Amino acid sequence: MSRFIVIFLIKLIVRLSLADPYKILCFYPTLSRSQLVFAQPLFTALAEKGHQVTVVSPFPLGKSLENYNDVVIPVDFEKHSEMAASIAKGESSGNPLIILRGTVKSILDGTHETLNHPDFQKIMQDEKFDVVINGFILNDFQLGLATHFGCPSIMILSAPVLGILNDVVGQPLHPESVSTGEKLIGIYVTYLNRIYYESNFPSEKYPSYDEVRKNFSLLLVNGHFSQGVVRPNLPNVIEVSGLQIPSKTSPLPDDIKNFVEGAVDGLIFVLFGTNIKSKDLPKEKRDILLKSFSGLKQRILWKFEHDSIENLPSNVMIKKWLPQNDILAHNNTKLFISHMGFGSYVEAVYHAVPIIAIPFAGDQMTNAAKALNEGWIEILLPSELTESNLNSTLDKMLGTEKYANTVKILSDLFKDKPMSPIDTAIYWIEYVIRHKGATHMKYPGVGLNFIQSNSLDVFGFLFVVAYICVKLMSYVIKRFKTFCFGSKINNVKNKKNN
Repeated sequence: MSRFIVIFLIKLIVRLSLADPYKILCFYPTLSRSQLVFAQPLFTALAEKGHQVTVVSPFPLGKSLENYNDVVIPVDFEKHSEMAASIAKGESSGNPLIILRGTVKSILDGTHETLNHPDFQKIMQDEKFDVVINGFILNDFQLGLATHFGCPSIMILSAPVLGILNDVVGQPLHPESVSTGEKLIGIYVTYLNRIYYESNFPSEKYPSYDEVRKNFSLLLVNGHFSQGVVRPNLPNVIEVSGLQIPSKTSPLPDDIKNFVEGAVDGLIFVLFGTNIKSKDLPKEKRDILLKSFSGLKQRILWKFEHDSIENLPSNVMIKKWLPQNDILAHNNTKLFISHMGFGSYVEAVYHAVPIIAIPFAGDQMTNAAKALNEGWIEILLPSELTESNLNSTLDKMLGTEKYANTVKILSDLFKDKPMSPIDTAIYWIEYVIRHKGATHMKYPGVGLNFIQSNSLDVFGFLFVVAYICVKLMSYVIKRFKTFCFGSKINNVKNKKNN
């Protein structure tokens, strides 16, 4: 009985400490669970603080939580899954331009379907919210929701600031160069979003796409100044990298716990994310991994989406699902073989675990190149994954403390923060609501067009002024010569004519 009284008192104190509980809509129509994994701890923390949180996504929380309303709207995963399997099998290139062809349309179609689903249409008709948190996955046309509900909008991004968002917030250009291909992708994605926006938010009821894009209040990004190149951020761009990492790890399931703790020579953890599945790797690539693992004294824990695999060595355990963060946090984990998605990058840095990166597509190569430059990983492209290359890379990384020491320094830098990412994000979300969108944080130059933002109008004006000055000087000089020497020149011409 006393236990229930204590719980009741704790809940009462939380409610009393929260003077104004807010109604928050979290709109996250993602094709990839890993995108939501980054943001979901924030949504649950908001609910635990007493805010009324409605989360719209294809993936349920999986447990009942007070103040947390799950609105599960499925999207079509088939094409996305087929593309991921094709990349894993080596049948499709991981080139961003090729992936763009199918991925962006799948994302935008999924967002469009979610907006028009009967369950969400009912929310649009019946509900009011204090803020909309939009999960950004190349689908910013959803920002029209804030106008519909008459409230501020906040974007949350499971990656660092993307080039495509620079003009949306007025962010200074990144010191790292943006390739021509990335610029073309940005133009293409913006063009498609404009079409989807006009379809879902018609001009007779809503402001233009350009206006809505530049009127959101806050951008929460999965970045930190210790990761890669330092960049200037505007006041409404808040770094919350590590949002998905809990302050305490959860206990491992018994069979996994026994296997990990029995790894007296260390554990190698193998996981390629939620999209690339190990079962889809070509058989020759799986055999290479198994043969290399069989010669190691370390134990290997591998996320493999089938119940069994041929020729499984005794030092290898496979599981269809594995708690990545909890395994990386274990002291016995010495090496991580990863696809190098950004969530994996962040968690590996946090727990100071070196990586052998096998990047397949998207931002994985960029993340791997960044970490390689920092000195705590090695890269093996899928096309380079041979038994000889893997063995030499394993020997190189397991035979020295250099990689572990380097990532430990980065881990210490990353963890040294005045507030946790969760507390930081909650503070700024509540700040935006309290101050009715916090328009004072917005950069005034966000409304400038390309010509104005690059001062081309100024250069054009200076060019015209310079041109006029040159022409005027030329005219003055010509008139001066005529005035001073005109009579002499005429006399000479007359003599010649005579």
